[in-house]
Amino acid sequence: MKWPKWKILVKNEVLEQTGSDKNPHLEVAIEYGKTVLNTEHGNFSFGNLHTVFDEAFKKIKIEQRQINSCLLLGLGGGSVLDLLINKYQIHCPFSVVEHDPIVVELARKYFGLNDYKDIEIHIADAFEYVKLCSNKFDLIIIDLYNDLNVPEQAHTKEFVDDIRNIMASKGLVMFNKVVIHKTEKQQYNSLYNYFFEFCTCKTIQVLGMNNILVAEKI
Repeated sequence: MKWPKWKILVKNEVLEQTGSDKNPHLEVAIEYGKTVLNTEHGNFSFGNLHTVFDEAFKKIKIEQRQINSCLLLGLGGGSVLDLLINKYQIHCPFSVVEHDPIVVELARKYFGLNDYKDIEIHIADAFEYVKLCSNKFDLIIIDLYNDLNVPEQAHTKEFVDDIRNIMASKGLVMFNKVVIHKTEKQQYNSLYNYFFEFCTCKTIQVLGMNNILVAEKI
């Protein structure tokens, strides 16, 4: 996540509108021939978010990396899964953490989540999951949003240390964050510095406002 809808220039046919206590407004729509999942103000999956991660994966040559395990924090409609498995041919066990069961239901109904093999879905709080997790992952993708906002807890050193503990040797983290305002820039810089303590880091900027922090464990 996430791109404001005014950036998408929406021309759509709504397939379903629903919501939950975690995401009050969820909409599955067809936009220019593509089925997408949106929140009230942004794209959750298969819109501009798809472009953001596609560009980032392309720039780091994800298909050339040895990835034997992957953790995805934040499912949406499964856009990242689609890219990794179908476009970049990453075939490994996937653990996916999503705190909203309604989002998982929509991913199954409209975006083919049930078609993927070797996928384990955890309906859980991402912060609690990583704190208690004992597995190690070659690739960790962090895409945690409440509409257009990343939860405050995701910017803390405690969270980054928990991520560190579940990174495999030479493990790779990709953290997606929209950076527009001064506060968001400060949050991003703090994250960068926390990861820089034990990783080589770089920033991939896509479409002007999405920063993907790429951190590889030293």
